[in-house]
Amino acid sequence: MKTTIVSSENNQKYQSLNLASEVLKTIDLLRDTGMTVGFAESCTGGLLSSEFTKVSGVSDIFVGSVVCYSNSVKENVLGVHAETLKNFGAVSFECANELALGILKTLNTGFAISITGVAGPNGGSQLKPMGTVFISVVGTDSVTRNYRHQLAEVKKELNKEVNREDIQKMACAAALEHLQNLIIETRK
Repeated sequence: MKTTIVSSENNQKYQSLNLASEVLKTIDLLRDTGMTVGFAESCTGGLLSSEFTKVSGVSDIFVGSVVCYSNSVKENVLGVHAETLKNFGAVSFECANELALGILKTLNTGFAISITGVAGPNGGSQLKPMGTVFISVVGTDSVTRNYRHQLAEVKKELNKEVNREDIQKMACAAALEHLQNLIIETRK
């Protein structure tokens, strides 16, 4: 499994993206391909799902989501292996990958997104500080892309304190961009 570590310059871009317009762009791409999507959301707590359901008629492409905040939901509902959680933790690309594959299978969608991370301000560590977010996007052909973001680093670039809500919004925007890229890549 390969994980792309996203640069702080790219992470800064997610601060300025309009989440609602990124949702509409993603919905249009999914409609163009006739594919569906589902989400496994941990640190975003359903924010991405909420943004999608603000759009009337989205049920033609959005199947649903699982807010998998606790490890027991990750394991018992979406099939994340206990060994993965023990060896790598819930905030890891291994967990993100298993979450995405689990939601793809559970909801039988064309694409899946998983987001897991440390939104803060509590819960981080030296290895995984506040703003560490892993995103996995998967397509039905098992095409998988995994990403690691350090979203709290944006504060250094902007001279602005980044809070929990900022990290959640940036994680959603990043996940949508990664999904858009995968959709475009797989329809070539």
